[in-house]
Amino acid sequence: MDYEAPDPVRLIRERIMMGLRMGRGLDAGALLDDLEAIRPGASEALRRASDRLQDKEYMLISEGHRRWTLTEAGFLLTDAIAADLMHVVA
Repeated sequence: MDYEAPDPVRLIRERIMMGLRMGRGLDAGALLDDLEAIRPGASEALRRASDRLQDKEYMLISEGHRRWTLTEAGFLLTDAIAADLMHVVA
């Protein structure tokens, strides 16, 4: 039986991929906190990437960067957006 041990960074990437697909959006606050705990400084890079997506009107950032929700235009590009954000985390 193949077994892949849990990897904290992989779990962050999976939360990004799944959270962006949710109607209520991604709980970015918890994600950024968890990312900072395992990769200091990476949360700021991810926050900057989300700001760029908001500037392009693909994402709405609310609750003081605690919730990220894709716009209609962003939802059409979910896979590409998730890939971009996951690349920042990697």
